[in-house]
Amino acid sequence: MDKLDWYKEVVSLGTGESFGELALIHEAPRAATITCHKECYFAVIGRAEYQRVLKKIQWKDVQKKIEFFLAIPFFNHWTRTQINKLIYLFAEQNFLLNQTVYHQGDKIDMIYIVKEGFFEALKVKKFMNSAISDFETQNQKLYIGPKETEAKTKKSSTMAYR
Repeated sequence: MDKLDWYKEVVSLGTGESFGELALIHEAPRAATITCHKECYFAVIGRAEYQRVLKKIQWKDVQKKIEFFLAIPFFNHWTRTQINKLIYLFAEQNFLLNQTVYHQGDKIDMIYIVKEGFFEALKVKKFMNSAISDFETQNQKLYIGPKETEAKTKKSSTMAYR
């Protein structure tokens, strides 16, 4: 039996994301085992340097995220400790004006919480379903909205649960 069979994946991280700060902030042992899925290159900072330079900045960032979640009715009865554990499971994603997050009928594997900006949910009318399906099967993309250059000018920010 492979030793990884004993573990459950909690989160998968990529370029620009970090780990280890919880243990340094709370001066506690590591809460998870970190295993690379492919060759990785890290920027590493030691405990003393982290405490001196980054701890206060990161602590303020964590407090802002906790306040954000406490302001959401679903989470306002949670404790700060519970939310503190939760926020590390969320990643921020930015979307451009008129960018589609997902299409009607897509299978999704994330929950989206709007951190900033506005969105609209649209449903295809029944009589349009067959017309759109016919159009998309001809390997053409259906795009409704401003020109691409206009779409890149405005952004919104979303927190996505993995």
